[in-house]
Amino acid sequence: MAVLAWGGLTLLVTFGPLLLVDFGSLIHGHTGSIKSTATSIAGLVSGAISLFGGFSSSTKGNGKEESASTSTRIFSIITSVAAAIFALYLAIVLIWASDWLLFGLAKTLATARPLIEKTIVVSCPWWLEVLGTAVLFFATVAMGWCINTNRFSLHYWWRNRMMRSMLGTSRDETERDNSRTKFTDFDNEDNVAMNKLTQDKDLTMHELTQKPFHVINVTLNLVGGDKLEWQDRKAESFTMSALHCGSYWLGYRNSKEYGGQNGISLATAASISGAAASPNMGYMMTSSIVRIIMTLFNVRLGFWLGNPGPAGAQTYKLDSPRESVRPIVEEALGLTDDKRPYVYLSDGGHFENFGLYEMVLRRCRFIVVCDAGTDTGYEFGDLAMAIRQIRVDFGVPIDMGEMVFGRNPEARNNYCALGVIRYSCVDGPDGSTSPEYDAKYDGLLVYIKPSLIGDEPRDVLNYHSTSETFPQESAADQWFSEAQFESYRVLGSHMIETIRDAMTDARKHVVDTDNTGQRPTPQPPDKEKETEQSESKAAFARVAPELGDRIGEVIKALNPNNDGAPGCGEYAGFAARARAHVRRHVH
Repeated sequence: MAVLAWGGLTLLVTFGPLLLVDFGSLIHGHTGSIKSTATSIAGLVSGAISLFGGFSSSTKGNGKEESASTSTRIFSIITSVAAAIFALYLAIVLIWASDWLLFGLAKTLATARPLIEKTIVVSCPWWLEVLGTAVLFFATVAMGWCINTNRFSLHYWWRNRMMRSMLGTSRDETERDNSRTKFTDFDNEDNVAMNKLTQDKDLTMHELTQKPFHVINVTLNLVGGDKLEWQDRKAESFTMSALHCGSYWLGYRNSKEYGGQNGISLATAASISGAAASPNMGYMMTSSIVRIIMTLFNVRLGFWLGNPGPAGAQTYKLDSPRESVRPIVEEALGLTDDKRPYVYLSDGGHFENFGLYEMVLRRCRFIVVCDAGTDTGYEFGDLAMAIRQIRVDFGVPIDMGEMVFGRNPEARNNYCALGVIRYSCVDGPDGSTSPEYDAKYDGLLVYIKPSLIGDEPRDVLNYHSTSETFPQESAADQWFSEAQFESYRVLGSHMIETIRDAMTDARKHVVDTDNTGQRPTPQPPDKEKETEQSESKAAFARVAPELGDRIGEVIKALNPNNDGAPGCGEYAGFAARARAHVRRHVH
């Protein structure tokens, strides 16, 4: 195999440049041969298909396409073939550029005879070739030590703009105007160290009194990992907070020391958490060719930091690897794991999009999840993945109640759903099945997802009429119009206010089913809709028996007046109103 690979590479180096357009001819108005023109067109077209297909929802991220449609499988095959062609084209371009540099240099220096490969191989003594190779090797290593891997990527381009738009706008305008860089409008004073986000100094997690306590969710990539049970995930969870940075599976380091001289900053942590484009993206990137292409074009928003585990004892305080060549090679070839001195971090959604995994790990009893991921068909893929990973890793099931959401304004839709986090399956005594007893251990999940029920403000409904996918528009659109941005903001505010103001007596809750913008007079119940809803509830009851009772018991357990149970009165109140919102159609 090695002989065949070397032979193919030799042919590519020798004859590959002959397939390219002669750029010198182009300058003089000639297009060159049809063969060379076709090669360049094929290379550019295959590159466009590769980049489009690599990020398209039609190509599966986990490599399993048994249930995919025929068109999806065909598109995935076309993308893979195009990526291979584009990789060959890039290699030919690089070889051509090297030849042009050598021949151009020889011509510039008026070399007496053409500088060709045969002359070098035949005329140069072996020791000169070895010496030249050694010089180039050590020069590459030396330059690698001078380059900061993270600063060389697009991460800081992304981070600085995030910092300016989010943190910079929250500062006093006059104060910031005196310290900002006039040319770029960037200002390091906008940033703040993660360890400065808590006022409770030198306290353990259980002693903290500050609320809220921020935990930022990122992904540690394991594309080259050897854990067979994680071969689909290709990643593990990683968190950053004011106290610690690290992973449950590796260990944690103090945030004051991790990731830089003054510890990792808020802007860096937040931008890593949103580093969606990366050659290593957990389960979302399986194409090795696309990975190499993204690295070659420096489409790298991820971040290299020291391993928080034992392997990173000498590196966890650094803000970048000491040398840059090895990390970039590992990134391009998908060799990232958690056993080397450095780990590669990227968007938290490359493992689990909500941070629910980490909150269950911490045994939080009341969790509110806001699902803002693109889900046009309301398939709840992110929620399903989180529930699956939590059950597999921790043995904690999550039973969800009725989930009725939609992007068409219908009164039957909800803004939230409730579920029971069954900690009792792991933490409770064996044999206990009583909802009342399990409620001492179980937690409550309030799942909020953008939906339309028909009583939203008129401007929101008007925007929906111009965009049928609202409020589930693709995240690829990063250039929001004023109407688009305001519609999402107002919808979110309206959703929370509606849940907060939900009445315990569902018969008093009347919605604007006719989209008139006003509260209508209650109408007699629609028998057909009642039948449809009752059938849906009956089907759900068969799937999840006693779930309603379990939710009610957990809410009681969160109440501070419930026999001296730990006090979470505000949480219990919000949970009760969320439950009232979901049950508002029950008569």
